[in-house]
Amino acid sequence: MSDASTIAAPPTRAGYERIPLYAPGTAPCATDVSDTINLWGAPPAAVAAVRASTVETIAHYPALYNAELKAPLAAYAGVAPDEIVTGCGSDDVIDCALRAFAEPGGIVAHAAPTFSMVPVYARANGMEPVGVPLAGDDYAVDADALLALDAAIIYLCSPNNPTATPVARETLRRVVAGARGLVIIDEAYAEYVLADPDARAEVFTPEAPGMGRVLALRTLSKAFGLAGLRVGYGVGHPTIIREVEKARGPFKVTYPAEKGVLAALDDVDDARRWVETHARLAVAQRVRLEDGLRALGLAPAPSAAHFAFVPVPRARAVAEQLRARFDVGVRVFTGLPTALPSAVPALAASGGEGLRINAGPEPVQRAFLDALAAVLEGMR
Repeated sequence: MSDASTIAAPPTRAGYERIPLYAPGTAPCATDVSDTINLWGAPPAAVAAVRASTVETIAHYPALYNAELKAPLAAYAGVAPDEIVTGCGSDDVIDCALRAFAEPGGIVAHAAPTFSMVPVYARANGMEPVGVPLAGDDYAVDADALLALDAAIIYLCSPNNPTATPVARETLRRVVAGARGLVIIDEAYAEYVLADPDARAEVFTPEAPGMGRVLALRTLSKAFGLAGLRVGYGVGHPTIIREVEKARGPFKVTYPAEKGVLAALDDVDDARRWVETHARLAVAQRVRLEDGLRALGLAPAPSAAHFAFVPVPRARAVAEQLRARFDVGVRVFTGLPTALPSAVPALAASGGEGLRINAGPEPVQRAFLDALAAVLEGMR
């Protein structure tokens, strides 16, 4: 038998070597605020539905294209069933949409920074991602610069990941009106916008089918607390949905995941009330988190989600100290746009580094803030 270590791999496609593996740099820890999941868990009814999935059903395929999910998802989102496509997380829907609506070599334009998998999926599909830096103290999206790229696809995340900042309604409308191709509006955190009495953002999902070239994205991974089930969906005009579904494949969402989502959407045992209650809790905790960060002399970005982003010089060193000294995990971002006058001044001042912190139950949040205070004091 040949030694596998001596066998030369075939060459990859040109440019493929630039694609990194997703490596957020996190590991289990006592206090983890690194991911934008629901730190309160999941609706008990959804958990029970997954547990009730039997061995007999696991041996069979789920419904073709997860047809049973479309009607309850459509009712929840305020659209029609033929205006919904599901996927293995909303990032799967992004991947499918890129294949359906952009030619190899085409430009995928996005704000920078944004969801890290967008440039990865663009390159994996033979396309060229081009980031346009957010600008100003409000982390604004530059519509004119995005449109000037004449991109096959424009991706906008609102509230944005990792900055938690919204895309202004007039900016989004301008992009949709001026784009020549598909506009993807990622609303993964929409439930938190809807739960915020002082919301700085708006939710566009119900309008997406009537906006022609728009595909809006939602997920069950955040407010619904079902990140481990990997279920996301896209909303758009039926002609867009049909093309995305061709790239999706017929069996992307498992039967147990389907049952868990149905239990959450059907409001079994007040599952929807559980989601809404904990979304409001998360928003309230995010406000307290922002206050705590300001008390430490930091300036968090204006969040419209359930997490905060704060520019911090030497952010990686801060995160390493948090883990080493207090077993606290936080998400680090480096290499963010810093070139003034186009970039966000706070990012320029931090050297393009920052931390993203999820809001959670008070004991978790207090542990994080106390640890951060001690680390910052020790690094002065």
